[in-house]
Amino acid sequence: MFSDTYYSVRRSIVRFEGRSQRMHVLDAIASRRTVRYFSARRPTRAQVESILKNACRAPSNRNNQPWRVLVFAEDALADLVNGFAAGDAHTDGAPPRWSPDLRASQSGDAALRRGGLRFYEAPVGLLCTISRDASPEDWLDHGGFINNILLGANAFALSTCLIGDFRGLETRVAPRFGLPPDQEITVGIGIGYAERARERLTERQPLEAFTAFHWN
Repeated sequence: MFSDTYYSVRRSIVRFEGRSQRMHVLDAIASRRTVRYFSARRPTRAQVESILKNACRAPSNRNNQPWRVLVFAEDALADLVNGFAAGDAHTDGAPPRWSPDLRASQSGDAALRRGGLRFYEAPVGLLCTISRDASPEDWLDHGGFINNILLGANAFALSTCLIGDFRGLETRVAPRFGLPPDQEITVGIGIGYAERARERLTERQPLEAFTAFHWN
């Protein structure tokens, strides 16, 4: 039984504040975009809670549910971002995360990472963590959980940006926000309303390029 704030995949319906917004699950997948320009309008806590409650329906080996999330907004988000800004020298000279053709259209890897450490100005920031002793199966399930967050946000007409720049920065989070020592950061996620449409949509390979059907 789904509560009023739950997103039911079977019925493809979001219930929120007494209203319904319908989005087919395939529409949520096809329309998902990475956004790096957010407006100041902030999602509600109820929206974020609903997204996370539903994200945890991801597959989980032995029901281990290998995911933890720290959610930041307002002053807490500002404190977190300022803490990262005080020591962002790790962005200089680090191996690039972008392919050459994409980097050519950006302002530089260091600038991108500084933007990433600010969640690209998103009004809500998530840090997802996993146990340092996680098994390969746990990592697969963790990835499914993260993808569910992105799709759930899209169902609320919210935009997201998946950010890999927070890995290895646990010591900057733990003292202020109580990150347990047995947890490591996997990704950050900026969530909010897009300020403008993406200038460029990344290409995807056609089905034939990554699929082999053995179907008699």
